[in-house]
Amino acid sequence: MIIFQLTSFKTSKILKKTLAYPKKYNLGGENMKRLLFLLFIAIILLMIFFTMGCEQESGSSGSRGSGDEIKKYAIGNIGPSGVGIVFYITDGGLHGLEAAPSLWNGGTSDPASVWSDVDSTLIGAAAQGTAVGTGLTNSNAVIVQLGHTVSAAKLCRDYTGGGKGDWFLPSIDELAEMWSVLASTQIDRAAYGFAENAYWSSSEVNANQTWYEGFTLGIIANDAAKLNHLYVRAVRAF
Repeated sequence: MIIFQLTSFKTSKILKKTLAYPKKYNLGGENMKRLLFLLFIAIILLMIFFTMGCEQESGSSGSRGSGDEIKKYAIGNIGPSGVGIVFYITDGGLHGLEAAPSLWNGGTSDPASVWSDVDSTLIGAAAQGTAVGTGLTNSNAVIVQLGHTVSAAKLCRDYTGGGKGDWFLPSIDELAEMWSVLASTQIDRAAYGFAENAYWSSSEVNANQTWYEGFTLGIIANDAAKLNHLYVRAVRAF
């Protein structure tokens, strides 16, 4: 670029002198030859820098398009984990929830577990979220209870499907969304590997009971004892 600027400067200077003093400078002499040569060089350099600039801009745009491309997901798609099934989306598919696949825990069906082996201690607000978006907080609150060793939440948090370590036990509203999209018919339950039985949510009700949903009919209730064994399916947010 510096060479181009210097060349352009010399060319411009000669042009000005030649046009300002036509009698002093012989347009058919050495100055004319020098002028034409410098103009030729300037044009070549201009073409080179213009071509390089276009290639760099094109390469940058391509990089942004591929490296920074944001993928949108639809219900039923394989999720960002590469293993889960998308059952809830927001922002036009930019964000949402995916459910772990069937046999996600390595058995012949979804695992059954107690909600928590700490069965008579109130966790409180930290585990009582019911809305979409509260399942992970609930799950973490269950696991950090004093004396905790086994829980449905821990099964989910220990899962690393797709190389992801942020799976959790869904809140009751997240569980309801999953049932509505992936398990509301017998065909869907068979296709996605859901049991014809009740599933835990991560939403606590009181010191002894929690929310759950029966997956055969989609009935939601809040009176399951924490030591009951219900089925578990992990989910994750994206």
